[in-house]
Amino acid sequence: MSGHGTVCCRYLSLALLVWVGANAPAVRTCFAQVPATSGPEASRRARGPVFVPVDSWVYPALMRLAALGYISDQAAGMRPWTREECIRQLQEAERAHAQASERGSTASFQQASSLIHALRGEFGRDRDATDFVEIDSVYSRYLGVAGMPLIDGYNFGQTIINDYGRPVAENSSAVGGFSAEAVAGRFSFYARTEYWHAPSFVSPAESLRSAVSQIEPVLPGAPNGVNRFEPIEAYAGVQFGRWSVTVGKQELWWGPGVSGPLSFSNNAQPFYSFRVTSASPLVLPGFLRRLGSFRVDLVGGELSGHHLPPRPLLNAQKLTWNVTRDLELGFTRWSLFGGAGVRGFTVASVVRNLFANGATYGNAIDPGDRKSGFDFLWRLPLRGGPVALYADFYADDEPSPLASPRRSGFNPGIYFATIPGLPQWDLRVEAPSTRLATSDQGGKFLYWNNVYNDANTSQGYLLGNWVGRDGRGLFIQSTWWRSARSKVEFSYRQNRIGPAFLPGGGTQDDASVAPTFLLRQDFAVRFSAQYERYRIPLLGGIHRDLATTLELTYEPHWRPFRNGGERQH
Repeated sequence: MSGHGTVCCRYLSLALLVWVGANAPAVRTCFAQVPATSGPEASRRARGPVFVPVDSWVYPALMRLAALGYISDQAAGMRPWTREECIRQLQEAERAHAQASERGSTASFQQASSLIHALRGEFGRDRDATDFVEIDSVYSRYLGVAGMPLIDGYNFGQTIINDYGRPVAENSSAVGGFSAEAVAGRFSFYARTEYWHAPSFVSPAESLRSAVSQIEPVLPGAPNGVNRFEPIEAYAGVQFGRWSVTVGKQELWWGPGVSGPLSFSNNAQPFYSFRVTSASPLVLPGFLRRLGSFRVDLVGGELSGHHLPPRPLLNAQKLTWNVTRDLELGFTRWSLFGGAGVRGFTVASVVRNLFANGATYGNAIDPGDRKSGFDFLWRLPLRGGPVALYADFYADDEPSPLASPRRSGFNPGIYFATIPGLPQWDLRVEAPSTRLATSDQGGKFLYWNNVYNDANTSQGYLLGNWVGRDGRGLFIQSTWWRSARSKVEFSYRQNRIGPAFLPGGGTQDDASVAPTFLLRQDFAVRFSAQYERYRIPLLGGIHRDLATTLELTYEPHWRPFRNGGERQH
């Protein structure tokens, strides 16, 4: 069978597995009977799923509304959300805001008013539209780096994080792109394509591997620079009741924080996958509705850019449970299996990967590289101001981080939606770590596998958190909110790489400021400046760099065709 035929068979098999799981009698009985919303919105005509990109301004706005107490049913640890789900959250915020207005205006009330107003402008055109083609956004970005940036996060750290695996090098880089969507009833298509330009760059990992056996040269260099078009996302979807089914290149963000989940983030390029997700909250029937609402995400796909071995398959599942209006729990399981030249793709290998509990490595019955995660978010309505406590945990080859906390990575965080006396300011602190709390196990424990050496990467970039292997980090961010889209972000980030991984360890510190201004309702300008100092003995001691960016985003939301061909002017 040809290579393309093999890939098609793999995708069809993974699609069948995911579809069977989503339509199992237990799932349909438990989750498909009772709608989470009622009223006229619950009976609207089904519309094809279009997910809001993870780097959109919509997420900080909706998450701040939730932290202020205006949205109670939000899955912060399972993103992206569909536009329909964002509309549902906005409607919930509007109802809570109307009730709060009867009690009088407060500082939090005024902040919520500004956020709701901006979100109404974004989603107002979606309330009745079910058939259209839209040019969503056109954007460009210039990035200039003075000094040598860190580019290989799997080994040394990263200067620019959560950037979809875009190439970064010393001197000037540029990105230009657009996004568009098409919806026809319950069917949809979305594409986000960019042109990348970057100077030449090569990671030092290859030359240092002979000196440090734990280094893995996974980042592909570009000795002649980068000049290419790249689809960031491109997927087709269909809506079945409360379930969204999509296939193509699509992103995941499985964690409640903003600096980066430990499993899946937008630090690397999205990978091609088949995905079934509950687009809105699911509630059990009868008296079981007291258990709260649930969301399920089922993913099957194939990673690229791997060498050890090439093209491994991936399957992942996540369940998010909103136990109460203030408490959210998330349970994650994902794994790699198969791969070119390692072992065949068969029904038996898929079943072993999904259900095996034993630890057998490298032989014919190896179930693959299995990983697990747990996260929670707890909103505390304190008198001094709303506070959210959250954490993300990750484990390799363990059934759950809860079963082996001393062998797990972690990322605790706290979010103050307002600061007492400063209602336009918020504050967030996160502390990701892939170095165990009790000991330093080096770079071959978490984010690594003895068969899949570059397991937690895609195209050479980290799938999960920027802290990388054997790192311990700190992320502090404070934002001044003039409005939902005009704001100034101040950030500080540090990373400490353990000496059991890199001889002499490594330190990285950077501070940044990033103002965003909305010049018109459809035109935004973002500028950022980041100063960084890092010391990694393997890379020659102390280095400093300054990275500046200028981003221009035009969002015409132009619909040349809608409702079967009617032109919008």
